[in-house]
Amino acid sequence: MYKLTEDNGNRKYLTNSGIDIFTLAAGFYESTGDKLVNTPWKDGGFVTIDVFQNTSGSGTRKQFILNYSYMKRIFVGNLHTNGSFRGWVELKHNEGVSAFLEDELFNLYEKVAAIQNTNTKSFGFISDTHYIRNSNGSYGMNGLQHVNNIVDFTKYGLLDFVVHGGDIINGKDSPSVYKRELYDNVKAFTKSKVPVAILKGNHDYGPWYTDNTANPRLADIMSPTEWHQKMVKPFEEDFVFNSAEKNGGYYYKDFDDIKLRVIFLNTADVAHISNSNGSPKYHNISFHALRNRQIQWLANTALNFQNKQSPSNWTVVTMSHVPITGSDGVGKATNAFAFRGIIRAFKLGIRYRSAVTEGDHGVDITVDFTGRKGNHIAHIGGHYHLDEDYVHDEIRYINVLHSATADSSTGLTRDPRPRDSGEITEDSWNVFTVNTSNRRMHLSRFGQGSDKVISY
Repeated sequence: MYKLTEDNGNRKYLTNSGIDIFTLAAGFYESTGDKLVNTPWKDGGFVTIDVFQNTSGSGTRKQFILNYSYMKRIFVGNLHTNGSFRGWVELKHNEGVSAFLEDELFNLYEKVAAIQNTNTKSFGFISDTHYIRNSNGSYGMNGLQHVNNIVDFTKYGLLDFVVHGGDIINGKDSPSVYKRELYDNVKAFTKSKVPVAILKGNHDYGPWYTDNTANPRLADIMSPTEWHQKMVKPFEEDFVFNSAEKNGGYYYKDFDDIKLRVIFLNTADVAHISNSNGSPKYHNISFHALRNRQIQWLANTALNFQNKQSPSNWTVVTMSHVPITGSDGVGKATNAFAFRGIIRAFKLGIRYRSAVTEGDHGVDITVDFTGRKGNHIAHIGGHYHLDEDYVHDEIRYINVLHSATADSSTGLTRDPRPRDSGEITEDSWNVFTVNTSNRRMHLSRFGQGSDKVISY
Protein backbone atom coordinates (compact mmCIF):
# COMPACT_ATOMS: atom_id res chain seq x y z
CA MET A 1 0.00 0.00 0.00
CA TYR A 2 1.10 3.57 -0.69
CA LYS A 3 2.70 5.23 2.33
CA LEU A 4 0.17 7.97 3.32
CA THR A 5 1.10 8.10 7.03
CA GLU A 6 3.82 7.14 9.48
CA ASP A 7 4.07 3.44 10.49
CA ASN A 8 1.83 4.07 13.52
CA GLY A 9 -0.88 5.72 11.43
CA ASN A 10 -0.01 9.27 12.56
CA ARG A 11 0.37 12.13 10.12
CA LYS A 12 3.82 12.81 8.72
CA TYR A 13 5.22 15.78 10.68
CA LEU A 14 7.09 18.40 8.61
CA THR A 15 9.94 19.90 10.63
CA ASN A 16 11.93 21.87 8.05
CA SER A 17 11.23 25.52 7.20
CA GLY A 18 10.40 26.78 3.71
CA ILE A 19 8.48 23.66 2.66
CA ASP A 20 6.45 24.31 -0.49
CA ILE A 21 3.24 22.35 -0.01
CA PHE A 22 2.69 22.23 -3.78
CA THR A 23 5.66 19.81 -3.99
CA LEU A 24 4.31 17.37 -1.38
CA ALA A 25 3.41 13.88 -2.53
CA ALA A 26 -0.02 12.45 -1.78
CA GLY A 27 -0.41 11.92 1.95
CA PHE A 28 -1.46 13.31 5.31
CA TYR A 29 0.83 15.84 7.01
CA GLU A 30 1.06 18.19 9.97
CA SER A 31 3.24 21.24 10.60
CA THR A 32 3.06 24.81 11.86
CA GLY A 33 1.93 27.56 9.51
CA ASP A 34 5.19 29.53 9.77
CA LYS A 35 7.23 26.68 8.22
CA LEU A 36 5.20 26.41 5.00
CA VAL A 37 5.16 28.17 1.62
CA ASN A 38 2.07 28.75 -0.58
CA THR A 39 -0.44 28.60 2.28
CA PRO A 40 -3.34 31.00 3.02
CA TRP A 41 -1.37 32.66 5.84
CA LYS A 42 1.61 32.16 8.11
CA ASP A 43 1.41 31.77 11.88
CA GLY A 44 2.87 29.54 14.58
CA GLY A 45 -0.26 27.41 15.05
CA PHE A 46 -0.67 23.80 13.97
CA VAL A 47 -2.06 23.05 10.54
CA THR A 48 -2.90 19.70 8.96
CA ILE A 49 -2.39 19.21 5.23
CA ASP A 50 -4.21 16.57 3.17
CA VAL A 51 -2.74 16.09 -0.33
CA PHE A 52 -4.51 14.12 -3.05
CA GLN A 53 -3.18 13.51 -6.57
CA ASN A 54 -5.10 12.85 -9.79
CA THR A 55 -5.87 9.25 -10.74
CA SER A 56 -5.21 9.38 -14.47
CA GLY A 57 -4.54 11.61 -17.43
CA SER A 58 -1.58 13.68 -18.47
CA GLY A 59 0.18 16.11 -16.17
CA THR A 60 -0.06 16.36 -12.41
CA ARG A 61 -3.15 17.69 -10.64
CA LYS A 62 -3.38 17.97 -6.86
CA GLN A 63 -6.00 18.89 -4.31
CA PHE A 64 -5.08 20.36 -0.91
CA ILE A 65 -7.14 20.62 2.27
CA LEU A 66 -5.62 22.74 5.06
CA ASN A 67 -7.13 22.75 8.54
CA TYR A 68 -5.88 25.45 10.94
CA SER A 69 -6.89 23.66 14.14
CA TYR A 70 -6.70 26.50 16.67
CA MET A 71 -8.56 28.93 14.42
CA LYS A 72 -11.13 26.34 13.32
CA ARG A 73 -10.77 27.38 9.68
CA ILE A 74 -10.48 25.08 6.67
CA PHE A 75 -9.21 25.97 3.18
CA VAL A 76 -9.20 24.02 -0.08
CA GLY A 77 -7.17 24.62 -3.23
CA ASN A 78 -6.30 22.92 -6.51
CA LEU A 79 -3.06 22.76 -8.48
CA HIS A 80 -3.97 22.34 -12.13
CA THR A 81 -2.29 20.40 -14.96
CA ASN A 82 -0.27 23.38 -16.17
CA GLY A 83 0.94 24.13 -12.64
CA SER A 84 -1.41 27.08 -12.15
CA PHE A 85 -2.96 27.73 -8.76
CA ARG A 86 -6.12 29.83 -8.63
CA GLY A 87 -6.20 30.58 -4.96
CA TRP A 88 -7.54 29.27 -1.70
CA VAL A 89 -11.24 29.03 -0.89
CA GLU A 90 -12.32 28.97 2.75
CA LEU A 91 -15.10 26.58 3.70
CA LYS A 92 -17.71 28.57 5.60
CA HIS A 93 -21.00 27.99 7.32
CA ASN A 94 -23.75 29.96 9.05
CA GLU A 95 -24.49 32.22 6.05
CA GLY A 96 -20.92 33.36 5.58
CA VAL A 97 -20.14 34.31 9.17
CA SER A 98 -17.85 31.98 11.08
CA ALA A 99 -19.29 30.71 14.34
CA PHE A 100 -16.65 32.42 16.47
CA LEU A 101 -18.10 35.80 15.39
CA GLU A 102 -21.62 35.08 16.64
CA ASP A 103 -21.02 36.35 20.17
CA GLU A 104 -19.64 39.64 18.85
CA LEU A 105 -22.62 40.05 16.52
CA PHE A 106 -25.00 39.37 19.41
CA ASN A 107 -23.22 41.93 21.62
CA LEU A 108 -23.49 44.52 18.85
CA TYR A 109 -27.16 43.69 18.39
CA GLU A 110 -27.80 44.25 22.10
CA LYS A 111 -25.95 47.60 22.15
CA VAL A 112 -27.69 49.04 19.09
CA ALA A 113 -31.16 47.83 20.05
CA ALA A 114 -30.81 49.44 23.48
CA ILE A 115 -30.30 52.96 22.07
CA GLN A 116 -32.84 52.91 19.24
CA ASN A 117 -36.23 54.62 19.40
CA THR A 118 -38.62 56.50 17.12
CA ASN A 119 -36.15 59.41 16.85
CA THR A 120 -33.18 57.33 15.64
CA LYS A 121 -31.79 55.90 12.42
CA SER A 122 -28.88 53.45 12.31
CA PHE A 123 -26.47 52.64 9.53
CA GLY A 124 -23.53 50.28 9.23
CA PHE A 125 -20.28 51.78 7.97
CA ILE A 126 -17.36 49.58 6.87
CA SER A 127 -14.33 50.95 5.05
CA ASP A 128 -10.96 50.03 3.57
CA THR A 129 -11.41 46.27 3.29
CA HIS A 130 -8.79 46.20 0.48
CA TYR A 131 -9.96 42.82 -0.82
CA ILE A 132 -7.41 40.91 -2.95
CA ARG A 133 -8.87 37.92 -4.77
CA ASN A 134 -6.87 34.73 -4.18
CA SER A 135 -4.57 36.50 -1.74
CA ASN A 136 -2.11 34.34 0.19
CA GLY A 137 -1.69 37.04 2.81
CA SER A 138 -4.06 38.08 5.58
CA TYR A 139 -4.15 41.74 4.44
CA GLY A 140 -6.29 41.27 1.35
CA MET A 141 -7.64 37.80 1.91
CA ASN A 142 -10.24 38.53 4.57
CA GLY A 143 -11.72 41.72 3.08
CA LEU A 144 -14.64 39.94 1.44
CA GLN A 145 -15.35 38.00 4.63
CA HIS A 146 -15.65 41.28 6.52
CA VAL A 147 -18.15 42.54 3.95
CA ASN A 148 -20.09 39.32 4.52
CA ASN A 149 -20.01 40.01 8.26
CA ILE A 150 -21.75 43.39 7.98
CA VAL A 151 -24.16 42.08 5.34
CA ASP A 152 -25.07 39.25 7.70
CA PHE A 153 -25.84 41.79 10.43
CA THR A 154 -28.45 43.48 8.21
CA LYS A 155 -30.79 40.51 8.61
CA TYR A 156 -31.45 41.39 12.27
CA GLY A 157 -33.58 44.41 11.38
CA LEU A 158 -31.64 47.13 13.23
CA LEU A 159 -30.02 48.91 10.29
CA ASP A 160 -31.72 51.39 7.96
CA PHE A 161 -28.94 51.18 5.38
CA VAL A 162 -25.31 50.11 5.09
CA VAL A 163 -22.29 51.92 3.60
CA HIS A 164 -18.96 50.77 2.27
CA GLY A 165 -16.69 53.77 2.74
CA GLY A 166 -14.35 52.99 -0.18
CA ASP A 167 -11.18 51.05 -0.96
CA ILE A 168 -13.37 48.01 -1.19
CA ILE A 169 -10.49 46.35 -3.12
CA ASN A 170 -6.74 46.86 -3.21
CA GLY A 171 -6.84 47.31 -6.99
CA LYS A 172 -3.20 46.86 -7.90
CA ASP A 173 -3.79 44.06 -10.43
CA SER A 174 -4.90 44.35 -14.06
CA PRO A 175 -8.40 45.60 -14.97
CA SER A 176 -9.66 42.06 -15.60
CA VAL A 177 -8.64 41.12 -12.04
CA TYR A 178 -9.72 44.22 -10.13
CA LYS A 179 -13.09 44.28 -11.90
CA ARG A 180 -13.69 40.69 -10.83
CA GLU A 181 -12.83 41.73 -7.26
CA LEU A 182 -15.41 44.52 -7.47
CA TYR A 183 -17.94 42.00 -8.78
CA ASP A 184 -17.27 39.69 -5.81
CA ASN A 185 -18.12 42.51 -3.41
CA VAL A 186 -21.23 43.67 -5.27
CA LYS A 187 -22.44 40.08 -5.27
CA ALA A 188 -21.98 39.97 -1.49
CA PHE A 189 -23.80 43.27 -0.95
CA THR A 190 -26.80 42.20 -3.04
CA LYS A 191 -27.64 39.86 -0.14
CA SER A 192 -28.13 42.85 2.16
CA LYS A 193 -31.59 43.26 3.68
CA VAL A 194 -31.27 47.07 3.62
CA PRO A 195 -30.17 49.71 1.04
CA VAL A 196 -26.46 49.77 0.19
CA ALA A 197 -24.26 52.78 -0.63
CA ILE A 198 -20.76 52.11 -1.98
CA LEU A 199 -18.41 55.11 -1.90
CA LYS A 200 -15.68 55.34 -4.52
CA GLY A 201 -12.21 54.86 -3.04
CA ASN A 202 -8.92 55.80 -4.66
CA HIS A 203 -8.00 52.07 -4.94
CA ASP A 204 -11.27 51.07 -6.54
CA TYR A 205 -11.24 52.14 -10.18
CA GLY A 206 -7.76 51.62 -11.66
CA PRO A 207 -5.25 54.32 -10.63
CA TRP A 208 -3.26 51.94 -8.37
CA TYR A 209 -2.77 49.66 -11.37
CA THR A 210 -1.86 52.48 -13.76
CA ASP A 211 0.58 53.86 -11.19
CA ASN A 212 2.44 50.54 -11.35
CA THR A 213 2.42 49.68 -15.05
CA ALA A 214 4.92 50.88 -17.65
CA ASN A 215 2.30 51.82 -20.27
CA PRO A 216 -0.87 53.08 -18.58
CA ARG A 217 -3.96 53.59 -20.73
CA LEU A 218 -7.11 55.55 -20.02
CA ALA A 219 -9.00 52.33 -20.79
CA ASP A 220 -7.35 50.76 -17.71
CA ILE A 221 -9.24 53.22 -15.49
CA MET A 222 -12.98 52.76 -15.00
CA SER A 223 -14.97 55.68 -16.35
CA PRO A 224 -17.59 57.30 -14.11
CA THR A 225 -20.28 55.67 -16.26
CA GLU A 226 -18.77 52.20 -15.85
CA TRP A 227 -18.36 52.71 -12.10
CA HIS A 228 -22.00 53.70 -11.76
CA GLN A 229 -23.17 50.79 -13.89
CA LYS A 230 -21.28 48.18 -11.89
CA MET A 231 -21.11 49.55 -8.35
CA VAL A 232 -24.05 51.93 -7.86
CA LYS A 233 -26.83 50.89 -10.24
CA PRO A 234 -27.58 47.59 -8.42
CA PHE A 235 -28.64 49.70 -5.42
CA GLU A 236 -29.64 53.04 -6.99
CA GLU A 237 -33.41 52.85 -6.42
CA ASP A 238 -32.92 53.76 -2.75
CA PHE A 239 -31.11 57.07 -3.34
CA VAL A 240 -31.52 60.50 -4.95
CA PHE A 241 -29.01 61.52 -7.64
CA ASN A 242 -28.05 64.66 -9.52
CA SER A 243 -30.36 64.55 -12.54
CA ALA A 244 -27.71 66.34 -14.60
CA GLU A 245 -24.98 63.78 -13.74
CA LYS A 246 -26.46 60.56 -12.42
CA ASN A 247 -23.16 58.70 -12.86
CA GLY A 248 -21.19 61.20 -10.78
CA GLY A 249 -20.76 58.87 -7.79
CA TYR A 250 -22.55 61.21 -5.34
CA TYR A 251 -26.14 61.08 -4.04
CA TYR A 252 -28.23 61.32 -0.87
CA LYS A 253 -30.88 59.51 1.18
CA ASP A 254 -33.68 61.10 3.23
CA PHE A 255 -35.49 60.03 6.39
CA ASP A 256 -38.39 62.46 6.51
CA ASP A 257 -39.79 61.14 9.80
CA ILE A 258 -36.80 62.45 11.78
CA LYS A 259 -35.64 65.10 9.26
CA LEU A 260 -32.30 63.43 8.53
CA ARG A 261 -30.44 63.53 5.21
CA VAL A 262 -27.28 61.49 4.59
CA ILE A 263 -25.12 62.80 1.74
CA PHE A 264 -22.62 60.53 -0.01
CA LEU A 265 -19.79 62.43 -1.74
CA ASN A 266 -17.21 61.25 -4.27
CA THR A 267 -13.60 62.25 -3.56
CA ALA A 268 -12.53 60.21 -6.62
CA ASP A 269 -14.33 62.76 -8.82
CA VAL A 270 -11.26 63.06 -11.07
CA ALA A 271 -11.45 64.22 -14.69
CA HIS A 272 -11.55 61.14 -16.95
CA ILE A 273 -9.46 62.40 -19.87
CA SER A 274 -6.41 61.19 -21.77
CA ASN A 275 -3.14 62.61 -22.98
CA SER A 276 -2.37 62.62 -26.70
CA ASN A 277 -0.77 59.16 -26.44
CA GLY A 278 -3.88 57.60 -24.88
CA SER A 279 -2.52 57.52 -21.32
CA PRO A 280 -4.72 58.90 -18.53
CA LYS A 281 -4.00 62.52 -17.69
CA TYR A 282 -4.84 61.81 -14.05
CA HIS A 283 -3.84 58.40 -12.68
CA ASN A 284 -2.07 59.20 -9.42
CA ILE A 285 -3.68 57.19 -6.65
CA SER A 286 -2.96 60.06 -4.25
CA PHE A 287 -4.93 62.64 -6.29
CA HIS A 288 -8.44 63.27 -4.95
CA ALA A 289 -11.00 65.82 -6.10
CA LEU A 290 -14.53 67.21 -5.92
CA ARG A 291 -15.34 68.72 -9.31
CA ASN A 292 -17.49 71.78 -9.94
CA ARG A 293 -20.72 69.94 -10.79
CA GLN A 294 -20.59 68.00 -7.53
CA ILE A 295 -19.83 71.16 -5.55
CA GLN A 296 -22.79 72.94 -7.19
CA TRP A 297 -25.07 69.98 -6.42
CA LEU A 298 -23.95 69.87 -2.77
CA ALA A 299 -24.62 73.56 -2.24
CA ASN A 300 -27.79 74.08 -4.22
CA THR A 301 -29.51 70.67 -4.17
CA ALA A 302 -28.26 68.36 -1.42
CA LEU A 303 -28.36 71.11 1.22
CA ASN A 304 -31.60 72.65 -0.05
CA PHE A 305 -34.75 71.54 1.77
CA GLN A 306 -37.19 74.08 0.31
CA ASN A 307 -39.14 71.35 -1.50
CA LYS A 308 -39.82 69.53 1.77
CA GLN A 309 -43.14 69.84 3.58
CA SER A 310 -41.28 71.05 6.70
CA PRO A 311 -38.04 72.57 5.35
CA SER A 312 -36.57 73.92 8.60
CA ASN A 313 -34.25 72.23 11.12
CA TRP A 314 -33.05 69.34 8.99
CA THR A 315 -30.00 67.39 10.19
CA VAL A 316 -27.26 66.34 7.77
CA VAL A 317 -24.46 63.79 7.81
CA THR A 318 -21.92 63.86 4.96
CA MET A 319 -19.43 61.16 4.08
CA SER A 320 -16.77 60.28 1.54
CA HIS A 321 -13.84 57.90 1.25
CA VAL A 322 -11.05 60.45 1.65
CA PRO A 323 -11.64 62.88 4.53
CA ILE A 324 -12.19 66.27 2.91
CA THR A 325 -9.87 67.86 5.47
CA GLY A 326 -7.25 66.10 7.57
CA SER A 327 -6.60 66.39 11.27
CA ASP A 328 -3.78 68.81 10.37
CA GLY A 329 -6.35 71.21 8.89
CA VAL A 330 -5.06 70.68 5.35
CA GLY A 331 -7.49 69.92 2.52
CA LYS A 332 -7.04 66.34 1.32
CA ALA A 333 -9.03 66.74 -1.91
CA THR A 334 -8.92 69.39 -4.60
CA ASN A 335 -11.65 71.95 -3.79
CA ALA A 336 -11.75 70.97 -0.12
CA PHE A 337 -11.95 74.71 0.61
CA ALA A 338 -15.29 74.87 -1.22
CA PHE A 339 -16.73 71.99 0.80
CA ARG A 340 -15.65 73.65 4.04
CA GLY A 341 -17.10 76.99 3.00
CA ILE A 342 -20.44 75.48 1.98
CA ILE A 343 -20.90 73.36 5.12
CA ARG A 344 -19.87 76.22 7.40
CA ALA A 345 -22.33 78.56 5.66
CA PHE A 346 -25.07 75.93 6.02
CA LYS A 347 -24.43 75.59 9.75
CA LEU A 348 -24.27 79.35 10.39
CA GLY A 349 -26.99 80.46 7.98
CA ILE A 350 -24.74 82.75 5.95
CA ARG A 351 -23.69 83.35 2.34
CA TYR A 352 -20.68 81.71 0.67
CA ARG A 353 -18.95 82.64 -2.56
CA SER A 354 -15.73 81.29 -4.11
CA ALA A 355 -14.21 80.75 -7.52
CA VAL A 356 -11.02 79.03 -8.68
CA THR A 357 -11.66 78.36 -12.34
CA GLU A 358 -8.27 77.25 -13.66
CA GLY A 359 -7.63 73.74 -14.96
CA ASP A 360 -9.77 70.62 -15.27
CA HIS A 361 -11.00 70.83 -11.68
CA GLY A 362 -11.96 74.50 -11.39
CA VAL A 363 -14.90 75.51 -9.20
CA ASP A 364 -17.21 78.55 -9.17
CA ILE A 365 -19.85 78.52 -6.44
CA THR A 366 -22.30 80.98 -4.85
CA VAL A 367 -24.84 79.90 -2.24
CA ASP A 368 -26.88 81.80 0.35
CA PHE A 369 -28.23 80.00 3.43
CA THR A 370 -29.51 83.15 5.11
CA GLY A 371 -32.70 82.27 6.97
CA ARG A 372 -32.40 78.52 6.27
CA LYS A 373 -29.48 77.17 8.29
CA GLY A 374 -29.38 73.53 9.34
CA ASN A 375 -27.56 70.99 11.51
CA HIS A 376 -24.45 69.24 10.24
CA ILE A 377 -23.40 66.48 12.63
CA ALA A 378 -20.14 65.32 11.10
CA HIS A 379 -18.30 64.28 7.98
CA ILE A 380 -17.45 60.57 8.08
CA GLY A 381 -14.50 59.08 6.18
CA GLY A 382 -11.91 56.34 6.06
CA HIS A 383 -8.77 56.18 3.89
CA TYR A 384 -6.20 56.76 6.65
CA HIS A 385 -6.77 53.43 8.43
CA LEU A 386 -7.05 55.24 11.74
CA ASP A 387 -9.73 56.26 14.24
CA GLU A 388 -9.80 60.06 14.38
CA ASP A 389 -12.20 62.71 15.71
CA TYR A 390 -11.39 66.41 15.19
CA VAL A 391 -12.93 69.79 14.35
CA HIS A 392 -11.75 72.24 11.72
CA ASP A 393 -13.57 75.40 10.57
CA GLU A 394 -16.45 74.42 12.90
CA ILE A 395 -16.92 71.13 11.00
CA ARG A 396 -16.53 67.84 12.83
CA TYR A 397 -14.69 64.99 11.08
CA ILE A 398 -14.87 61.35 12.15
CA ASN A 399 -12.51 58.91 10.43
CA VAL A 400 -12.75 55.18 11.10
CA LEU A 401 -10.30 52.33 11.40
CA HIS A 402 -9.81 50.12 8.35
CA SER A 403 -11.45 46.71 8.03
CA ALA A 404 -8.44 45.11 6.31
CA THR A 405 -6.49 42.77 8.59
CA ALA A 406 -3.39 44.94 9.03
CA ASP A 407 -1.67 46.51 12.03
CA SER A 408 1.23 48.97 12.30
CA SER A 409 3.78 46.22 11.57
CA THR A 410 2.55 46.17 7.96
CA GLY A 411 3.25 49.86 7.42
CA LEU A 412 -0.36 50.34 6.32
CA THR A 413 -1.60 52.11 9.44
CA ARG A 414 -0.31 54.08 12.40
CA ASP A 415 -2.67 52.19 14.70
CA PRO A 416 -0.53 49.94 16.93
CA ARG A 417 -3.22 47.49 18.01
CA PRO A 418 -2.84 43.87 16.80
CA ARG A 419 -5.09 42.69 13.95
CA ASP A 420 -4.51 38.93 13.98
CA SER A 421 -6.19 36.67 11.42
CA GLY A 422 -8.73 34.43 13.06
CA GLU A 423 -9.28 36.76 16.02
CA ILE A 424 -12.26 39.05 16.41
CA THR A 425 -9.90 42.03 16.04
CA GLU A 426 -9.09 41.12 12.42
CA ASP A 427 -12.31 42.96 11.49
CA SER A 428 -13.48 46.49 12.35
CA TRP A 429 -16.63 48.41 11.42
CA ASN A 430 -19.26 50.62 13.02
CA VAL A 431 -22.97 51.05 13.49
CA PHE A 432 -23.76 54.79 13.61
CA THR A 433 -27.03 55.65 15.36
CA VAL A 434 -28.27 59.22 14.95
CA ASN A 435 -30.80 60.58 17.47
CA THR A 436 -32.25 63.87 16.23
CA SER A 437 -34.19 64.39 19.47
CA ASN A 438 -31.32 64.47 21.97
CA ARG A 439 -28.81 65.53 19.26
CA ARG A 440 -26.42 62.62 19.74
CA MET A 441 -24.71 60.13 17.48
CA HIS A 442 -23.59 56.76 18.86
CA LEU A 443 -20.74 54.78 17.29
CA SER A 444 -21.07 51.09 18.18
CA ARG A 445 -17.98 49.13 17.16
CA PHE A 446 -17.74 45.60 15.80
CA GLY A 447 -14.27 44.05 16.13
CA GLN A 448 -11.19 46.17 16.75
CA GLY A 449 -11.75 49.56 18.37
CA SER A 450 -14.17 51.03 20.89
CA ASP A 451 -17.58 52.69 21.13
CA LYS A 452 -18.14 56.41 21.53
CA VAL A 453 -20.93 59.00 21.70
CA ILE A 454 -20.79 62.49 20.25
CA SER A 455 -23.16 65.43 20.73
CA TYR A 456 -23.91 68.03 18.08
